[in-house]
This record gives sequence, structure tokens and C-alpha cells, in this order.
Amino acid sequence: MFGSYNIVTVTDGAVAFLWYNGTLTSGGALNLADSTFSTYGSGTLSTTPEPGSVVLLLLGLLLAVPKRRQSPA
Repeated sequence: MFGSYNIVTVTDGAVAFLWYNGTLTSGGALNLADSTFSTYGSGTLSTTPEPGSVVLLLLGLLLAVPKRRQSPA
């Protein structure tokens, strides 16, 4: 019998998990003697961004805006 147990921690991922954070757990077992398997999974994901991410996003937006320079007259 083979088995596995996995824990995935999501902290402000990119693309599909943008703004998500939480924990996912999964596992399964494979019995080669009688050709059966079982799996399970559970977890929670929150869409509330962490405060640090919001600060970094705002800082990045501010730095991305070019500053206007006045030409000398």
C-alpha cells in the first residue's frame, strides 16, 4: 500500500490565486493488492489580501507613475 499526505499553503499567489491565502490539505492511498485507491482533500482559501500586499501594490503603482518635469524657460 502506498500513501501520501500533502499540505499546501497559499500566500498571495499569482494569476489563478491572486489575492488568495489559506491552507489546502490532500492525501490518498493506493492498494496494489486489490487495485483500489482513495483520495481526500479539504481546506480554506480567503480572498482578503494581506496588508503587506496592499502596501506593496500601492507603492508599485506610485513608483510606476512617471513624474512630470518642467522644462526650463
